[in-house]
Amino acid sequence: GVCPHSLVVGTVARLVPDKGIECFLEMAALILGARNDVQFFIVGEGPIRGALQQRADELGIAPHILFLGHRDDIRDLMEVMDVFVLPTKREGFGVVFAEAMAMGKPTVGSFIGPVAEVIEDGVTGYLAPPDDAQGFAKRVLVLLADENKRRGFGAAGRQRVERYFNETRMCASIEGHYRRL
Repeated sequence: GVCPHSLVVGTVARLVPDKGIECFLEMAALILGARNDVQFFIVGEGPIRGALQQRADELGIAPHILFLGHRDDIRDLMEVMDVFVLPTKREGFGVVFAEAMAMGKPTVGSFIGPVAEVIEDGVTGYLAPPDDAQGFAKRVLVLLADENKRRGFGAAGRQRVERYFNETRMCASIEGHYRRL
């Protein structure tokens, strides 16, 4: 259901306040004020879905936002995304960022500890302060305007995940933590 000429900015998250999806909607409104060729995916379910849909209506952007709910085809949906964004306020590790990067997607995330460990700002994606819709919009607009930058960030992200977040390395790291404890 996406126009073939549209760019897609998407996120995957539980729809709870800590994931910053309201900021995602405000960012979308700013981006749509600058470009009319962007579609937004919100993949996930949660207790604030109705409030988020109402907020999209209030912002006048509902036709450009697809609330896709809980899905089993997340990999296929991420494949369609040109940019992955999650303005989370709190995150344990940032697995979803590593998953997006492993698929070669440029990412924009919150400048908070765990996310900043996954995203290398200006290399694999961009970081912005949580709740800063303008900051997120600015960074996403840079990526939407530059296909080469999206590809470069995507390739660098894939390499970063393969190097630092592969199964062997992660298991060794966890084992090391247990041994120290």
